[in-house]
Amino acid sequence: MLTIHIGMPKTGTTACQRVLSAAVPTLARRGFDYPSTFRDAEGIAHHAIAVELVSRQDLTGPEVEGFLAHLAGKGAGNVMISSEAFTNALGPSRLATFLEFIDACRARTATRLVISLRRIDSFVESMYLHSVKVGATRIDLADYVGARGRWATTLFRGLAAVRARLGAAEIAVVKYEAAEAFFGRFFDAMGLPFRDEPELSSVPRENIRLGLKAQTILRHLDLFTDLIATPADRRKLVRDFEKGTLQFDQDAYSYRLLSFEDADRLHSQAIEASRETGVREYEEFFGAERVAVRDRATLDPSNITAADLLKLKAFLQQH
Repeated sequence: MLTIHIGMPKTGTTACQRVLSAAVPTLARRGFDYPSTFRDAEGIAHHAIAVELVSRQDLTGPEVEGFLAHLAGKGAGNVMISSEAFTNALGPSRLATFLEFIDACRARTATRLVISLRRIDSFVESMYLHSVKVGATRIDLADYVGARGRWATTLFRGLAAVRARLGAAEIAVVKYEAAEAFFGRFFDAMGLPFRDEPELSSVPRENIRLGLKAQTILRHLDLFTDLIATPADRRKLVRDFEKGTLQFDQDAYSYRLLSFEDADRLHSQAIEASRETGVREYEEFFGAERVAVRDRATLDPSNITAADLLKLKAFLQQH
């Protein structure tokens, strides 16, 4: 049996992958193979397979060919791979290759998928904050949302096509929530009910939400480092923010960037796509929920005071 965890992104994937990679000896004793090959540079997830499928759009790359050979050599054993990058293979221009990959896996062993679903409005905002944090985007939130407004429809259509190929029973759908209970449901869906093992019972906290001021500085890092005439290493600065070694007075950690109108539109579109594509789990999970009316924050430079800049400068000069 092959189990492929395909995401979604921002559903505790890094934490789950970190647990699985650390638990390889325990998993092996229980008859499960979480291959140490085909992983990313950090060594916890099998991004190399997913990225190759998306970039090449065929099965002839070394990672995919190597994995299929690995799978054939395992016979009736249990193999698990995990990468949220597989969701990128569900788009219309890449779906045929992903289905071909699924067929190739099924020719070697029984195959099933696991996916966690998150409220789309929450997901889009979380993805934007992550992109800002790592320097992957410099655009405003409105432009980011506009470019991803139909993300849910694309995801659900691709998932529906995979379900049609595999059969409904071979896709496990888990509701994501930022709570400890989620990880238990995830490991159950992966076919790992033995959570009493120490390696599987302690889930690390990943992707810590940064304060509004920290995110504002990262969104406009060039501007602020020019103002204080002090360079900054983005990756190190992010780690300092995450560890709490650099914090600002009166920072906010509970905030929403999406306007109510954008959040409500994304939420409504996702429910409509759930009905249209037959991926009804999304509507079952989130259909009764409503977008809350809350004050909206922005990553405007005016969030940062002169005292904040002095603190940032002093910290960078000392570290």
